[in-house]
This record gives sequence, C-alpha cells and structure tokens, in this order.
Amino acid sequence: MREQELLQTALNLGEGWEVYRSRLDIENSTIHIFARTIRGNCFPCPQCGTTSPIYDHGKERVWRHMNFFQYRTDLHARLPRVNCSKCGKQRTIRVSWARERSGFSVYFETFLILLMKSMPVKHVANLVGEHDTRLWPLLHHYVEEARSREDYSQVKKVGFDETSRRKGHQYISALRYT
Repeated sequence: MREQELLQTALNLGEGWEVYRSRLDIENSTIHIFARTIRGNCFPCPQCGTTSPIYDHGKERVWRHMNFFQYRTDLHARLPRVNCSKCGKQRTIRVSWARERSGFSVYFETFLILLMKSMPVKHVANLVGEHDTRLWPLLHHYVEEARSREDYSQVKKVGFDETSRRKGHQYISALRYT
C-alpha cells in the first residue's frame, strides 16, 4: 500500500477526495497531509442537496486532526464551490471530516470532547498543544446541541451547589433537577 493510500484510508475523507501529498516537518513535529477533489466528481449543494459540478476551489484551509504517533497532524484542502442548478448560486461544499468553521476534524473533536468530560479545558488544551480559546467554542457548540435535544418541560425544581478549595478557587459545581 502506498503512503497516500494508507493516509487516505486512515483519514476516511469520503467519496470524491484523495490524498495526493504528505510532508513530515520534523522540526515542528508535524505531519502535513494534502487532500484534493478527484477530477470529474460532483458534490451536493450545502443548501438544497442537489448534486452539482464543481465551479471552482477556494483558498486552502487547514484542520487539526488526531496525532499520528507523536506527530501533530494537519489536513490541508481547498474546498470546492458548486454551481447549483436549483439554487442558482455558487456555494462552498461541506466536508464529511469536519464541522463547518471548526478548524478540527470530527475525529479530533470527539477526542477533545471525551477529554473535556473529565478534565478542565485548560488542561486539555495544554495536553494537545492548543490554546484553550480554540477549545471553548467547541465545547459550547456540543453543550448547546445537547441542550437543544433535552426536554425540560417536566422539571419542577433546580438545585445548584458550588464549593471551592480554599484560596485556590478551583470550583466544584453540581447541578440537580427533579
């Protein structure tokens, strides 16, 4: 199996995409993986879902992915725009490997959320080599998504308790509703 095929299989980019190049940056401990659309493929319009041909490609974007061994991994790709026959507009497609405007692959987001369930965000940020200001929006997104699926119509009482550890002020909060 060639290097690009191995990376493409590992990344699970989805139909219409291929890994065409990779570069190991030993000095910065980073693997850069470059993906592109396969010539002749059509993609669904993000607005209406109509399969449409590629109109052009935007600027290169980069998503942080799960580390390969001890190396940080960045996925690079230029997202195509489709010329939708139904909408009559050019729209940038959505990719299967990342949420819109997140900057992380869905695999890396899943890993981060699992860590943030049991560790403070700042510690997770330090562990993965990111700034915590990049992680907070991710956490807020998934918390809001989970809250939107909850049904609180039967809640009658809400209790909240908070304690701190002396002057260190590392708070422990508990929420209970019945």
